[in-house]
Amino acid sequence: AQSAGMEELAEALEQFESKLPQFKEEIVSINEDFQSGREAQALENLDSVVEKLQGFMSCLFALEARCKNAGMEEAQSGDLTFSQAAADLMELLRDLSSALEENDITAAGDILEYELTEKLDIIRPFPEVLRNFVVASK
Repeated sequence: AQSAGMEELAEALEQFESKLPQFKEEIVSINEDFQSGREAQALENLDSVVEKLQGFMSCLFALEARCKNAGMEEAQSGDLTFSQAAADLMELLRDLSSALEENDITAAGDILEYELTEKLDIIRPFPEVLRNFVVASK
């Protein structure tokens, strides 16, 4: 993501956004797998979700950095800045990692189904804000 241009990053974020409802369903199904005792399946699906989320966040951070370098003020949605939304999401991912390390499947499932899906909704406006800047700066 670091070597991609602003337009490529904006396009990648748009693709992720279009798949967000399906992505959130995947997250919920991981918790369902955990609750049903299908831990191996849940962990395999979790790896896939984390990989997609890392790709999304990598693009988002790279595009935000390029927009700032091009003169954009910090991206904001309502009262929330991009850096705060991103920090909250990263903290939640650390909590998820800790729960998994401690083998606390209940906590991990709750973080996935309730908190992570909520954080994705909170961060959702930022790709559009950044894309609008890219379009306006052409």
